Amino acid sequence: MGKEKVSVVVPVYNAEKTIELCVSSLLNVDYPKNQLELIFVDNKSTDSTKKILQRYQDRIILTSEVKKGPAAARNRGIKIATGDIIAFTDADCAVDKDWLKNMVNYFDRNKVGIIAGKILPLNPVNKLEEYICSLHNHMRSVQAKMPYAITINWASKKSVLLEAGLFDENFLRSQDTELSFRISRKGYELIYVPEAIVYHKDIYTYHGLFRKGYLSGFWNIKYYKKHQKVHKSLGLKKFSTDVLVKMCANLTKLFLKNGNEFVKYDLVYNMGRLTGKLIGSLRFMYLDF
Repeated sequence: MGKEKVSVVVPVYNAEKTIELCVSSLLNVDYPKNQLELIFVDNKSTDSTKKILQRYQDRIILTSEVKKGPAAARNRGIKIATGDIIAFTDADCAVDKDWLKNMVNYFDRNKVGIIAGKILPLNPVNKLEEYICSLHNHMRSVQAKMPYAITINWASKKSVLLEAGLFDENFLRSQDTELSFRISRKGYELIYVPEAIVYHKDIYTYHGLFRKGYLSGFWNIKYYKKHQKVHKSLGLKKFSTDVLVKMCANLTKLFLKNGNEFVKYDLVYNMGRLTGKLIGSLRFMYLDF
Protein backbone atom coordinates (compact mmCIF):
# COMPACT_ATOMS: atom_id res chain seq x y z
CA MET A 1 0.00 0.00 0.00
CA GLY A 2 1.20 3.48 -0.80
CA LYS A 3 1.12 6.22 1.75
CA GLU A 4 -2.63 6.81 1.93
CA LYS A 5 -3.84 9.98 3.55
CA VAL A 6 -4.45 9.55 7.28
CA SER A 7 -6.66 11.71 9.48
CA VAL A 8 -5.94 11.47 13.20
CA VAL A 9 -8.99 12.34 15.32
CA VAL A 10 -8.52 13.32 18.97
CA PRO A 11 -11.55 14.15 21.16
CA VAL A 12 -10.61 16.67 23.85
CA TYR A 13 -12.29 17.65 27.09
CA ASN A 14 -10.52 19.55 29.91
CA ALA A 15 -7.11 18.17 28.99
CA GLU A 16 -4.90 21.16 29.82
CA LYS A 17 -2.43 18.97 31.74
CA THR A 18 -1.75 16.53 28.90
CA ILE A 19 -2.80 18.06 25.58
CA GLU A 20 0.54 19.69 24.69
CA LEU A 21 2.38 16.38 24.99
CA CYS A 22 -0.28 14.77 22.78
CA VAL A 23 -0.04 17.49 20.12
CA SER A 24 3.76 17.47 20.18
CA SER A 25 3.96 13.70 19.68
CA LEU A 26 1.54 13.84 16.73
CA LEU A 27 3.40 16.72 15.09
CA ASN A 28 6.59 14.65 15.29
CA VAL A 29 5.13 11.43 13.93
CA ASP A 30 7.09 9.94 11.01
CA TYR A 31 4.55 10.18 8.19
CA PRO A 32 4.44 12.36 5.05
CA LYS A 33 3.04 15.71 6.19
CA ASN A 34 1.12 16.21 2.94
CA GLN A 35 -0.68 12.92 3.63
CA LEU A 36 -1.55 13.63 7.25
CA GLU A 37 -4.14 15.80 8.99
CA LEU A 38 -4.52 16.18 12.74
CA ILE A 39 -8.08 16.90 13.90
CA PHE A 40 -8.71 17.94 17.49
CA VAL A 41 -12.36 18.11 18.55
CA ASP A 42 -12.99 20.22 21.63
CA ASN A 43 -16.00 18.87 23.55
CA LYS A 44 -16.91 22.09 25.41
CA SER A 45 -13.81 22.24 27.62
CA THR A 46 -14.03 24.66 30.55
CA ASP A 47 -10.32 24.87 31.32
CA SER A 48 -7.52 26.30 29.14
CA THR A 49 -7.48 23.37 26.71
CA LYS A 50 -8.92 25.29 23.77
CA LYS A 51 -6.49 28.19 24.25
CA ILE A 52 -3.57 25.77 24.24
CA LEU A 53 -4.80 24.13 21.01
CA GLN A 54 -5.26 27.50 19.35
CA ARG A 55 -1.48 28.00 19.52
CA TYR A 56 -1.12 25.15 17.00
CA GLN A 57 -3.88 26.18 14.58
CA ASP A 58 -1.42 26.58 11.72
CA ARG A 59 -0.54 22.88 11.99
CA ILE A 60 -3.73 21.22 13.21
CA ILE A 61 -7.45 21.37 12.49
CA LEU A 62 -9.34 22.56 15.57
CA THR A 63 -13.09 22.10 15.63
CA SER A 64 -15.80 21.80 18.30
CA GLU A 65 -18.64 19.48 19.23
CA VAL A 66 -21.31 20.69 21.64
CA LYS A 67 -22.97 17.31 22.17
CA LYS A 68 -21.48 15.69 25.24
CA GLY A 69 -19.32 12.60 24.96
CA PRO A 70 -16.31 11.23 23.07
CA ALA A 71 -18.57 9.34 20.64
CA ALA A 72 -20.09 12.58 19.36
CA ALA A 73 -16.67 14.26 19.28
CA ARG A 74 -15.10 11.43 17.30
CA ASN A 75 -18.02 11.37 14.86
CA ARG A 76 -17.56 15.09 14.28
CA GLY A 77 -13.91 14.46 13.46
CA ILE A 78 -14.72 11.56 11.12
CA LYS A 79 -17.26 13.64 9.20
CA ILE A 80 -14.80 16.43 8.40
CA ALA A 81 -11.80 14.15 7.85
CA THR A 82 -10.42 13.94 4.31
CA GLY A 83 -8.17 10.94 4.92
CA ASP A 84 -8.78 7.44 3.56
CA ILE A 85 -7.73 6.09 6.96
CA ILE A 86 -8.93 7.41 10.32
CA ALA A 87 -6.74 6.89 13.38
CA PHE A 88 -7.85 7.59 16.93
CA THR A 89 -6.00 8.39 20.11
CA ASP A 90 -6.85 10.38 23.24
CA ALA A 91 -5.82 13.74 24.64
CA ASP A 92 -3.95 12.08 27.55
CA CYS A 93 -1.75 10.05 25.21
CA ALA A 94 1.54 10.41 23.34
CA VAL A 95 2.10 8.41 20.16
CA ASP A 96 5.31 6.69 19.14
CA LYS A 97 7.13 8.30 16.21
CA ASP A 98 6.52 5.23 14.03
CA TRP A 99 2.90 4.75 15.15
CA LEU A 100 1.14 5.44 11.85
CA LYS A 101 3.86 3.97 9.65
CA ASN A 102 3.49 0.66 11.49
CA MET A 103 -0.29 0.67 11.06
CA VAL A 104 -1.01 1.60 7.47
CA ASN A 105 0.73 -1.37 5.83
CA TYR A 106 -1.81 -3.76 7.34
CA PHE A 107 -4.63 -2.23 5.32
CA ASP A 108 -3.39 -4.23 2.33
CA ARG A 109 -5.68 -7.01 3.54
CA ASN A 110 -9.17 -6.77 2.09
CA LYS A 111 -11.30 -7.37 5.18
CA VAL A 112 -9.38 -5.41 7.80
CA GLY A 113 -11.85 -3.49 9.93
CA ILE A 114 -9.71 -2.21 12.80
CA ILE A 115 -5.99 -2.04 13.47
CA ALA A 116 -5.41 -2.06 17.24
CA GLY A 117 -1.95 -1.06 18.45
CA LYS A 118 -0.11 -1.64 21.70
CA ILE A 119 -1.00 0.60 24.66
CA LEU A 120 1.76 1.24 27.19
CA PRO A 121 1.90 3.45 30.30
CA LEU A 122 3.65 6.77 29.94
CA ASN A 123 6.61 7.23 32.28
CA PRO A 124 6.98 7.78 35.16
CA VAL A 125 5.04 4.64 36.05
CA ASN A 126 3.80 3.42 39.40
CA LYS A 127 2.12 0.09 40.20
CA LEU A 128 -1.39 1.52 39.90
CA GLU A 129 -0.62 2.93 36.44
CA GLU A 130 0.80 -0.46 35.42
CA TYR A 131 -2.43 -2.13 36.52
CA ILE A 132 -4.62 0.37 34.65
CA CYS A 133 -2.60 -0.16 31.49
CA SER A 134 -2.99 -3.93 31.85
CA LEU A 135 -6.73 -3.39 31.34
CA HIS A 136 -5.95 -1.91 27.89
CA ASN A 137 -4.65 -5.17 26.43
CA HIS A 138 -5.32 -5.25 22.70
CA MET A 139 -3.59 -8.58 22.21
CA ARG A 140 -6.25 -10.09 24.48
CA SER A 141 -9.25 -8.03 23.33
CA VAL A 142 -8.94 -8.68 19.59
CA GLN A 143 -8.77 -12.43 20.27
CA ALA A 144 -11.86 -12.46 22.49
CA LYS A 145 -15.01 -14.30 21.45
CA MET A 146 -16.52 -10.89 20.76
CA PRO A 147 -13.41 -8.94 19.70
CA TYR A 148 -13.11 -5.24 20.42
CA ALA A 149 -10.62 -2.40 20.21
CA ILE A 150 -10.01 0.67 22.35
CA THR A 151 -9.91 4.12 20.78
CA ILE A 152 -6.72 4.99 22.64
CA ASN A 153 -4.98 3.24 19.73
CA TRP A 154 -7.25 2.41 16.79
CA ALA A 155 -7.19 2.87 13.01
CA SER A 156 -9.84 2.05 10.40
CA LYS A 157 -10.63 2.91 6.82
CA LYS A 158 -13.12 5.77 6.75
CA SER A 159 -15.33 3.70 4.45
CA VAL A 160 -15.59 0.95 7.08
CA LEU A 161 -16.58 3.42 9.81
CA LEU A 162 -19.24 4.93 7.57
CA GLU A 163 -20.54 1.50 6.56
CA ALA A 164 -20.85 0.46 10.22
CA GLY A 165 -22.66 3.67 11.13
CA LEU A 166 -20.02 5.50 13.22
CA PHE A 167 -20.00 5.63 17.03
CA ASP A 168 -23.33 5.43 18.85
CA GLU A 169 -23.65 8.83 20.49
CA ASN A 170 -26.05 7.45 23.12
CA PHE A 171 -23.03 5.83 24.77
CA LEU A 172 -20.85 8.01 27.00
CA ARG A 173 -18.58 5.01 27.63
CA SER A 174 -18.04 1.63 25.90
CA GLN A 175 -18.78 3.23 22.52
CA ASP A 176 -15.59 1.67 21.12
CA THR A 177 -16.65 -1.82 22.25
CA GLU A 178 -20.06 -1.29 20.69
CA LEU A 179 -18.73 -0.06 17.34
CA SER A 180 -16.13 -2.86 17.28
CA PHE A 181 -19.00 -5.33 17.58
CA ARG A 182 -20.87 -3.83 14.62
CA ILE A 183 -17.72 -3.78 12.49
CA SER A 184 -16.87 -7.40 13.29
CA ARG A 185 -20.48 -8.45 12.56
CA LYS A 186 -20.05 -7.11 9.04
CA GLY A 187 -17.27 -9.63 8.50
CA TYR A 188 -14.29 -7.36 9.09
CA GLU A 189 -11.18 -8.49 10.92
CA LEU A 190 -9.59 -6.86 13.97
CA ILE A 191 -5.79 -7.05 13.92
CA TYR A 192 -3.36 -6.43 16.75
CA VAL A 193 -0.16 -4.65 15.71
CA PRO A 194 2.27 -4.46 18.65
CA GLU A 195 4.70 -2.22 16.73
CA ALA A 196 2.10 0.59 16.63
CA ILE A 197 2.56 2.05 20.10
CA VAL A 198 0.65 4.70 22.04
CA TYR A 199 1.66 5.78 25.54
CA HIS A 200 -1.25 6.50 27.86
CA LYS A 201 -1.00 8.66 30.97
CA ASP A 202 -3.16 7.27 33.76
CA ILE A 203 -3.62 9.45 36.83
CA TYR A 204 -5.68 7.42 39.25
CA THR A 205 -6.48 7.00 42.94
CA TYR A 206 -8.41 4.11 44.45
CA HIS A 207 -11.55 6.21 44.02
CA GLY A 208 -10.72 6.82 40.36
CA LEU A 209 -10.07 3.12 39.82
CA PHE A 210 -13.45 2.24 41.36
CA ARG A 211 -15.12 4.84 39.12
CA LYS A 212 -13.42 3.44 36.02
CA GLY A 213 -14.79 0.00 36.87
CA TYR A 214 -18.21 1.48 37.63
CA LEU A 215 -18.47 3.25 34.27
CA SER A 216 -17.35 0.11 32.44
CA GLY A 217 -19.99 -2.02 34.19
CA PHE A 218 -22.74 0.60 33.82
CA TRP A 219 -22.34 1.25 30.10
CA ASN A 220 -21.71 -2.39 29.24
CA ILE A 221 -25.29 -3.08 30.35
CA LYS A 222 -26.55 -0.71 27.66
CA TYR A 223 -24.29 -2.44 25.14
CA TYR A 224 -25.57 -5.90 26.15
CA LYS A 225 -29.17 -4.74 25.94
CA LYS A 226 -28.72 -3.19 22.48
CA HIS A 227 -27.23 -6.38 21.05
CA GLN A 228 -29.01 -8.99 23.19
CA LYS A 229 -30.63 -10.79 20.25
CA VAL A 230 -27.36 -11.20 18.38
CA HIS A 231 -25.55 -12.29 21.55
CA LYS A 232 -28.24 -14.88 22.20
CA SER A 233 -27.99 -16.20 18.63
CA LEU A 234 -24.24 -16.60 19.13
CA GLY A 235 -24.79 -18.63 22.28
CA LEU A 236 -23.34 -16.03 24.63
CA LYS A 237 -24.54 -16.34 28.19
CA LYS A 238 -26.58 -13.47 29.58
CA PHE A 239 -25.36 -14.06 33.11
CA SER A 240 -21.63 -14.41 33.51
CA THR A 241 -20.04 -14.75 36.91
CA ASP A 242 -16.63 -13.43 35.88
CA VAL A 243 -16.78 -10.32 38.07
CA LEU A 244 -17.94 -12.21 41.16
CA VAL A 245 -15.39 -14.97 40.59
CA LYS A 246 -12.56 -12.43 40.32
CA MET A 247 -13.70 -10.62 43.44
CA CYS A 248 -13.91 -13.84 45.46
CA ALA A 249 -10.47 -14.95 44.24
CA ASN A 250 -8.95 -11.59 45.17
CA LEU A 251 -10.59 -11.55 48.60
CA THR A 252 -9.28 -15.07 49.25
CA LYS A 253 -5.74 -14.06 48.30
CA LEU A 254 -5.89 -11.00 50.54
CA PHE A 255 -7.35 -13.01 53.42
CA LEU A 256 -4.53 -15.56 53.08
CA LYS A 257 -2.04 -12.68 52.72
CA ASN A 258 -1.02 -13.92 49.28
CA GLY A 259 -2.08 -10.76 47.50
CA ASN A 260 0.08 -7.96 46.13
CA GLU A 261 -0.85 -4.45 44.95
CA PHE A 262 -2.33 -5.78 41.69
CA VAL A 263 -4.74 -7.99 43.66
CA LYS A 264 -5.96 -4.97 45.63
CA TYR A 265 -6.35 -2.92 42.46
CA ASP A 266 -8.23 -5.74 40.72
CA LEU A 267 -10.59 -6.07 43.68
CA VAL A 268 -11.38 -2.34 43.69
CA TYR A 269 -11.87 -2.26 39.92
CA ASN A 270 -14.22 -5.25 39.92
CA MET A 271 -16.17 -3.89 42.89
CA GLY A 272 -16.73 -0.84 40.69
CA ARG A 273 -17.75 -3.02 37.74
CA LEU A 274 -20.25 -4.97 39.83
CA THR A 275 -21.75 -1.79 41.25
CA GLY A 276 -21.98 -0.34 37.75
CA LYS A 277 -23.72 -3.48 36.48
CA LEU A 278 -26.27 -3.32 39.30
CA ILE A 279 -27.05 0.37 38.75
CA GLY A 280 -26.96 -0.06 34.97
CA SER A 281 -29.42 -2.95 35.15
CA LEU A 282 -31.86 -0.68 36.98
CA ARG A 283 -31.22 2.31 34.72
CA PHE A 284 -31.55 0.44 31.42
CA MET A 285 -34.11 -2.13 32.63
CA TYR A 286 -31.95 -5.04 31.61
CA LEU A 287 -30.55 -7.49 34.14
CA ASP A 288 -27.04 -8.71 33.48
CA PHE A 289 -24.21 -9.75 35.81
